[in-house]
Amino acid sequence: MITPDSKTAYVANALDDSLSVIDVAGLKLGERIDLGGPQEITQVRSGELLFHNAKITFRRQFSCHSCHPMDTWTG
Repeated sequence: MITPDSKTAYVANALDDSLSVIDVAGLKLGERIDLGGPQEITQVRSGELLFHNAKITFRRQFSCHSCHPMDTWTG
């Protein structure tokens, strides 16, 4: 979401249960707002985090989710 004055954007970090505040003009990351997600990381949540993490893939460019979106996953 971008504020009406177009100076600030709020970006949802779904897997982190937080929002990032972005200075649009300077394209700079501001604060991170914790939304109070679960304190315990379950085994399913850990797998989801890995599935979306490009750091563990070849050349670190794409996560598994890039090619295998979970929108049809029923697990």
